[in-house]
Amino acid sequence: MLPHILSFEGRIKRGEYALSALPLIFINAFLVLPTVSEQPILAIPALFFSYWVIFAQGAKRCHDLGKSGWFQAIPFYSLFMLFDSGTYHDNKYGLSPYIERAEEELEENVQCDTHSTTQQ
Repeated sequence: MLPHILSFEGRIKRGEYALSALPLIFINAFLVLPTVSEQPILAIPALFFSYWVIFAQGAKRCHDLGKSGWFQAIPFYSLFMLFDSGTYHDNKYGLSPYIERAEEELEENVQCDTHSTTQQ
């Protein structure tokens, strides 16, 4: 998640979206926005960074739903993104995050099986 948090490409599941975008929304609303008039030198870069992450994660979540990232501009669409499951197959926005994780687990299991058979 972390290396790709600033990218607008790819797809993420709703859990990753909730864990990355929602805390930033609350931090902005309750901590950063009230300090803009008092300390703009600190607050404005923090707002820019956090909104970039929020929009990047939102675009990837829209991609998982098979939609353009611009759909997140629709009012209350972020609630839909939280509760709707994504498409389980690959789409024009990238590989399915569900399939990728299953392949990684399979590779790990194969490596573990190979390692255990070589020890016997």
